[in-house]
Amino acid sequence: MSNGSHVLELATVTANGTLESARSAQLRVIVAASTTSVGAQPLTDGERITTLDGVQLDASLVARDLADIVDVAVASDGRFLVAQRDGRVTILNGSDEAVSANVASDDGRLLALALAPDFARSGHVYVIQAQQAIFRLLRHRLLDGQLVERMAVLPDVPASADPSALLRFGPDGKLYAAFDDGGNRASAARLFEWSGKILRLNPDGTTPDDQPAASPVMWSNIGSPGGLDWPREGRALWVAETGVDGVERLRALFSGGERPRRVGQRSAYVLPPPVDATSLAFYRGEQVRELRDDLFITARKGSYLLRVRFDPTDSSRVASTEKLLEGRLGEPRAVAASADGALFVATRNNVWRLTPVSNQR
Repeated sequence: MSNGSHVLELATVTANGTLESARSAQLRVIVAASTTSVGAQPLTDGERITTLDGVQLDASLVARDLADIVDVAVASDGRFLVAQRDGRVTILNGSDEAVSANVASDDGRLLALALAPDFARSGHVYVIQAQQAIFRLLRHRLLDGQLVERMAVLPDVPASADPSALLRFGPDGKLYAAFDDGGNRASAARLFEWSGKILRLNPDGTTPDDQPAASPVMWSNIGSPGGLDWPREGRALWVAETGVDGVERLRALFSGGERPRRVGQRSAYVLPPPVDATSLAFYRGEQVRELRDDLFITARKGSYLLRVRFDPTDSSRVASTEKLLEGRLGEPRAVAASADGALFVATRNNVWRLTPVSNQR
């Protein structure tokens, strides 16, 4: 079966080819091809890689020898911030020496990081920590290379024994926080608890006035979040998550312009194992037509970067997938896209910049 999206129907057929039973409901499957073989050589600084459709990407190592990276965020001024599990945030701009700041005065583990839309002016950096079976959503201000003015944005949320959480700002300027179910499936279904939910918040932690029932809950029944982002047109929130049923899926959540703001699922796809998604990002650049609005997912268990392409006539329909750099990155942890068309891919200890070759269409 070729790489891409296929529709299967099951039926019983006799030996002479006669259809013996009615066809089943359509089953959509996605076949992912690999661009490298198992045991491939590690990616090298300055190497050029080529996708299945001929897109060339130059790989450069922009940060190395960091400790246990969990997230990365790109600022509009070209700086990028790398969050490490021990609470350190390393700030780099690609040329000057890196500066590290600490977000925690305790033993909490850092899990997620997001920059405020007005980061260039306010310096506000949002993080999620996990400590003693709770999540803490905090805001800091980056000032002179230090993270200061720590403020709690949300009351503590129960965390599971292996905590996972996500944090991103949406195109509407709201803060989206996703938390695992705290080890309790029932909590993920209860709308008055924040465990196993995606929350939509004002930057100060209050509930937006267009949220139904004055609740910040946007989506529920999440076992473990694995990534969230919006394409450039911004109408859909794409979420990678492991549900309470243990199945890892990619979901497209849409909302209209009505008040209160209702959210529905447009489509859902089971991700091709092994994945264990930890981050996802849509390509932001305009330079390379073949990459426009493609989605990239870090597959920690599979040790590859999954490229997801969509049907040009239906942006909610996955057309094909491709495994990039399989076995060559180590353990990919986070991916972020910059407005200039680059992808930043973080592994456990390093950050790579993948830049499309400029002479492509």
